[in-house]
Amino acid sequence: MEENEKEKKLELSRREFLKDVELMVGGTVLGSAALLNSSTTGKAIAGTISSQPATGEVPYVEPDDVKPITPVDPPESWDKQADIVVVGLGGGVIGAAKAADMGSSVIALEKMSVVGGTTWHAGALFAFGAKKVPPIPGFPPFDLEKAVQKAVEKSNYTVNESLVRATIIKCGEMIDWLAGLGVEWVINPFGPVYSPAFKGDQRNIGHAAMRGALNPAYARMQEKGGETMLNTQVVALVKEKDRIVGVKVTQLLEGTTLFIKAKKAVILSAGGFSHNKNMLKKYVPTAYSGVGSVSMALPSNTGECIRMGQGVGADMAGYDTFSGFDGGIDFSEVNGPWFRYLY
Repeated sequence: MEENEKEKKLELSRREFLKDVELMVGGTVLGSAALLNSSTTGKAIAGTISSQPATGEVPYVEPDDVKPITPVDPPESWDKQADIVVVGLGGGVIGAAKAADMGSSVIALEKMSVVGGTTWHAGALFAFGAKKVPPIPGFPPFDLEKAVQKAVEKSNYTVNESLVRATIIKCGEMIDWLAGLGVEWVINPFGPVYSPAFKGDQRNIGHAAMRGALNPAYARMQEKGGETMLNTQVVALVKEKDRIVGVKVTQLLEGTTLFIKAKKAVILSAGGFSHNKNMLKKYVPTAYSGVGSVSMALPSNTGECIRMGQGVGADMAGYDTFSGFDGGIDFSEVNGPWFRYLY
């Protein structure tokens, strides 16, 4: 019983977290939270994630759905090409729309059959430093350094501080850019956060409110000539010398393989891995030990993009930090008396 109480104290409830952001008001990036933008801290553990087995123990064999995905060589000929290739049309809609708005040709890839991802179902966000949002009564002016410090502290000092700072700065800019597309931001009644206004929802409860930001952004991408490919799963990055030059994809309905060239850049924006239990077990063990229904995110959040990044040398930050709230349904591998939903 005492251990359970200690465990619960490590968790911030959804409402407690919202109350604790007075120095941060302002934002998280549109898109699914992975290890970086976390609000809840588990038992942060310094040092390496795994250790070598003691003599006589069976060697650990890493599951295939955890291993980094090795990039492939360029094909003899490309099937498609664009300046920017965006992987994931949840929060990735924003990157695709912005790139198209700046004059780049864009191909946006989504392995599900619809645009929006988990972000489309989100209710609210913070608005770090954004200027085109109404002030929240009783809250102090936005302070960048205090916001960065609080974010780092809440992760138990496991995130990359420079990346957190860049994310916060760009967050406010993104929200103002969306306001320029006609998104009207209003204060959400659940806490010091913002949602797009819905004229037909006077209560502004905020369920799936973020579609009010994604829809106009996606419309801008299409208006500027961006191409969408649904039911298209990226299976590997394409690497030439020291540069990522495109992606290898599988068209899920046809079963065909295509190579798509990115003349300028590939943007990976395909959610986290909250539906990959083996990755949870390795990188977020505290969440894994108490997770109930695995995640409120869409089933597409299985971590391939993170593993592709690792396959070309990207690092991971934010070990054992996550966003969640109590209350869920047990599954067979859970051994605790309480459970979490993951965002």
